[in-house]
Amino acid sequence: MITPKRLHEICRFYDLLAARVAESSEPLTMLQRQVVVDMMGELIEHAKETATA
Repeated sequence: MITPKRLHEICRFYDLLAARVAESSEPLTMLQRQVVVDMMGELIEHAKETATA
């Protein structure tokens, strides 16, 4: 399960990334894309765990 602190970190990163995308005309880097994919994976796993609890 995701801790509240980790959930806050994911939300904060997403907000920062969204602001960067809004300000820039350049696409995300591969590293940024991979971080987003990894975080979404964490959120999906958390959802699966809490849905069955």
